[in-house]
Amino acid sequence: FTTPRAPPSPSIYLSSFFASLLSDRWQHSRSDDGSYFIDADPDLFAHILRYSRCGVLPVVYEKGYGFDPASYQALKEEASYFGVEPLHKWIKKKGYLQAVTIQYSVEEVKGQGICMGGYDTTVEGNTERSYHPSWGTEKVY
Repeated sequence: FTTPRAPPSPSIYLSSFFASLLSDRWQHSRSDDGSYFIDADPDLFAHILRYSRCGVLPVVYEKGYGFDPASYQALKEEASYFGVEPLHKWIKKKGYLQAVTIQYSVEEVKGQGICMGGYDTTVEGNTERSYHPSWGTEKVY
């Protein structure tokens, strides 16, 4: 990853790892060109860096599958390793479960063989829903 050489955002200091890395204590680990090598999973580190730079919380959610608990577990471990305590706590408390809401809406269409009442609701992303539509006949004179 390459980031601009600019004063770090205040949120970078929420990480004990980055606060130490950018202090004078680790001058010996800096490359000749002034860069640092950080050995980390790039997919997970992207979330760590984004949170550390901008305070953006990660949402690992796929429509049709929902949240990915394994990704959050791995990300929690990385947040712990890099000393990003607020992110670690957010994942540990499963704050991501409130990050996504899903809106369901069903509309009754007369004359199309659909005979259901209207339904409209919004739920959290971790809510399981099942629908059991039923079809019937209606006499029309």
